[in-house]
Amino acid sequence: ENVITRQGIRSNIGRVLSGGTAINQGIIIAEEVNGDYFDFLETEFGTVFDRTLLQEAYDYVQAGMSESPALDSQTSNGGQFPMPLDKLGEGFDAIGGFENGGFTHRFTVEENSWWRTFSAFNLSINEFPKKEQGFRQASDFFINFEEPNLTIKTKSTVLKVEFDTSGETPEAKCVVWKDSPELDEVDKLFEFSQDPFRPPAERAIDEITRQKLASWIYLLDQKGIIPDTTIGAGPLPDATWPVDMMPDMMNPMGEEEDDKDGTKQKNAITDFAKFVGMTNIPTFERIDFPGSLGVGETRFLPTIEQLAKSNQGRDFLRRLSTTVGDKLKSRYKACLSNAPHAKVIMSAGAVYTPAILYKSGVGPEDLIKQYGYDLVADSPYLGKNLHDRPLLPISMFMREEFRDKVNANEFLVSKFPILRPTSSEVAGFSSKGSDCSAFSGMGYEGEDCAYVAIEENSFGHLTAGVLFQSRFYLPISLRNTHAADLLQSFVRTCSPTSDEARSRKLCDTVNWGLLLSCIERGVGWAFFVPVPYSRGTIELNESGDVKVNPNYYEDPRDRRSAIEGIRTLANLIFNAEKDPEFLATMETVADLRERPKEACPYGLFNGLLGGVREFSRVLALQADGNVRVDLDNINEVVKSYFEDPEQLSPNAKPTNKGRSDNAAERLTLFPELPSDEILFDDDEKTLNFVASYATSIWHFAGTARMGGDNDIEAVVNNNFSFKGVDKLAVVDASLLAQLTRMNPAINVQAIARYAGLVLVDEATP
Repeated sequence: ENVITRQGIRSNIGRVLSGGTAINQGIIIAEEVNGDYFDFLETEFGTVFDRTLLQEAYDYVQAGMSESPALDSQTSNGGQFPMPLDKLGEGFDAIGGFENGGFTHRFTVEENSWWRTFSAFNLSINEFPKKEQGFRQASDFFINFEEPNLTIKTKSTVLKVEFDTSGETPEAKCVVWKDSPELDEVDKLFEFSQDPFRPPAERAIDEITRQKLASWIYLLDQKGIIPDTTIGAGPLPDATWPVDMMPDMMNPMGEEEDDKDGTKQKNAITDFAKFVGMTNIPTFERIDFPGSLGVGETRFLPTIEQLAKSNQGRDFLRRLSTTVGDKLKSRYKACLSNAPHAKVIMSAGAVYTPAILYKSGVGPEDLIKQYGYDLVADSPYLGKNLHDRPLLPISMFMREEFRDKVNANEFLVSKFPILRPTSSEVAGFSSKGSDCSAFSGMGYEGEDCAYVAIEENSFGHLTAGVLFQSRFYLPISLRNTHAADLLQSFVRTCSPTSDEARSRKLCDTVNWGLLLSCIERGVGWAFFVPVPYSRGTIELNESGDVKVNPNYYEDPRDRRSAIEGIRTLANLIFNAEKDPEFLATMETVADLRERPKEACPYGLFNGLLGGVREFSRVLALQADGNVRVDLDNINEVVKSYFEDPEQLSPNAKPTNKGRSDNAAERLTLFPELPSDEILFDDDEKTLNFVASYATSIWHFAGTARMGGDNDIEAVVNNNFSFKGVDKLAVVDASLLAQLTRMNPAINVQAIARYAGLVLVDEATP
């Protein structure tokens, strides 16, 4: 599920059993049970674990994980030429601060080191004794399905927890849920950015745009251009867009001085309806929208009521199930037994655990009353202490001929038809800054030194996942607009890999072969803020939607970590650029200048630019003025990548401080790094660069933090019981007063196993 933070960053949470990053990448980096992290939690926050039992939990979880082979030169091409993993490892050794590294698998994080990680996916080339290749060992891997004692409700959304308030202390009693809404035809085609921070008047545009898109799809549906997804995608009709209609379709309809009564707009829609073969052309009533919405004062569109007047329209509306049917969905309830230790256990994550409890009447009293719920229990620190990690990947691209040499390797070709993705198979963790002599780890309060974490995600479709899900290729101001939604939908809908490919006439401008090739050849080296100190909140808006505010970079220590992170990453890239043999395998700035339309990142963004052009043309009928303006802005942003790739950030020309003046000796990067003068001498501009392109690594934590009984800020005690409420427990990343120093997945799983052991022991006579 997409989550939009107050800063406009697009993050995600897993609305599935396995949850979070265990679904996507499954990077396994554990904290030492008797190491600095758990010592810090105990000393700083009073979070106490039985370390012997916790070690047992870690051992249990680790037993299900896999070693995955690094895609280095030896495994991929017999040592003929260097691979990105080789250069990253060499770079760690060369720049200093990562002295104890090597291509050695390690489960646990180690300071001032680099290593190869384990994975929740079995990616081993060789036979692996536990599970077949590619098996995902996430949370449901640990369920014993041979002795079922767990009922899993799929396609269900929890609404609230009900409490018995008749006694002195409220008791959790039941869980209420409903069927999750099925995606309707509009949702299947288009992604909507429902930004909870926008005021209600602006959010009304969402519904208006939905209606316009529904009308547009209705028109296309009559000709069969959009096949009925209930019976699968059928053959597409041989139709072409009428050239003589294009000028009318490209003009803003209903807003021109010579078309104030909407005649021009009605005629264009009617002509288009005839073209797509509609036998019963719907009537179009005048719809006046408030000028404050910014969508134009006049539109002539078929309303839901108008569509319902025809058999075709009613059939279409039936498939728009959530438009009319969601309110009729049934609600269900599951209640605790009378067993003395029966509990409701919240595991909805750091975002939705507090949100669900708010709607249940539990949380800060002022917020519960503000939201209009009956107060069950005042928990003043629930929903506070939210933190997440900013992430900034820098991409480079392997040349096609070297990609082909890797794929031709007999050792790999039978297993991996494309370049095997590498998911943080090499990671580094260190402290960096102007003076780290007094640096003392997680509790350090100085601003001259900070932790830095470096990981890589390369090849396969990992680049596409990060690129399109986060939209970090666009400025933050444009990432969550309807225009960006349309563009994202275009890329997804038109991709040859899509099972529901739509009208190819909308997709003809895109060189999909080059687009997918660039995605497959993408090499991503990234840094993130490993120990975030900035704290935010989880709240609700007027509609009950969750508002996520991590307050990225609020704490100066996070700003220092971000600045040192991008500088460390730049030094790793500069070190790789010093190797002529490695440069020969990768696309350079010289390639981009000599053959821009054949090089990456042109291949990636050509698809976006083609999408902008097509949407600007054929959706002008339905797109309101704001969408067209945003499409124009996106068009300018994407064009800038091609016109001068070295000017993606201010003063991006190299100054010989770290990079060569020779274009053939500089890797093609996205985003391009700032100039050395900015990167190494100007903290403020460097931080602005990071904030402009960074996204989230999806590591939300801390909103129901765990601590001692006497700690007033602790929401949950050290036995996982919710303070001030009986028969309610929390077991998820909400508990963590401070995130683990690297990827949290296996640590959260181990703590969950530990919680299970504790709760079972508590319930055993």
